[in-house]
Amino acid sequence: MHHEQDALAKYVDRHHHIKTEIHIGLYVAFIFVAVCTESITKGTMVTLPPVVTVSSDAGQFVAPTTPAPVPVEVVPEAPLWAYRVPGLVATLRTYAPRYIMTDEQAKAHAEAALAAEQATGIDARLLLAIVWVESRYDPYSVSRMECINGTCRRRTGHWDKDAKPPGARPTYYCGVTQVGGPISWDKCKELRGIDEAYLTGAIHLDSWMFSKPCRNLKGTERENCGLRGYNGGWASIRNKSKTYVGMVRRAHSGIQQAESQLQ
Repeated sequence: MHHEQDALAKYVDRHHHIKTEIHIGLYVAFIFVAVCTESITKGTMVTLPPVVTVSSDAGQFVAPTTPAPVPVEVVPEAPLWAYRVPGLVATLRTYAPRYIMTDEQAKAHAEAALAAEQATGIDARLLLAIVWVESRYDPYSVSRMECINGTCRRRTGHWDKDAKPPGARPTYYCGVTQVGGPISWDKCKELRGIDEAYLTGAIHLDSWMFSKPCRNLKGTERENCGLRGYNGGWASIRNKSKTYVGMVRRAHSGIQQAESQLQ
């Protein structure tokens, strides 16, 4: 009888240890999945948790050394407008082949315009039309007043030198969007960066579109009002100047037509 009781006790004890090992194994697996999921989501290193075992004799937990971290490759998320880039690249190569001579150039302008659109809500094709009118997509375009021997005159066009133009007064309109004013030459050189120029130009146009004379207008009328301010300031808005607006609108229409032909 005692032998049977002893055997039964050993069986129950062994069964208890087996169940304990199973429960702990499931717990470790759950923790491992949770750690991996959180680490992959955050783009961090995944560290495998130590394997926990149970001694069937002593009933003690044994934790070996932690394994080395396993690196997880995180792919950067593409911007929301990325799918539109190929179409705009083809459009620019069609619309302005004389000035946009490579796909790399077109891609830089397309990405900068789309990023500025995302930041301000202004149509990327309208920004590309402004750049056509202002600089023909030349990032080194500078409009400045040069005064030499007492004679001052406005000069525009390409200037890629590090030194400022001779006799130039500290009022520059720079980069592809020709934004500026009373700015330093160093700031003008910063606007040679295409991304910087598009974003600065979009913000400048947006500020005019929401100025007091323009903010209550709707749709195209508000854009046109903003374009007048962008080009000529308050005087152009008061006079309802049509020349600059007309040039931008023709370029905008041409870009849209080129885009439609490629679809």
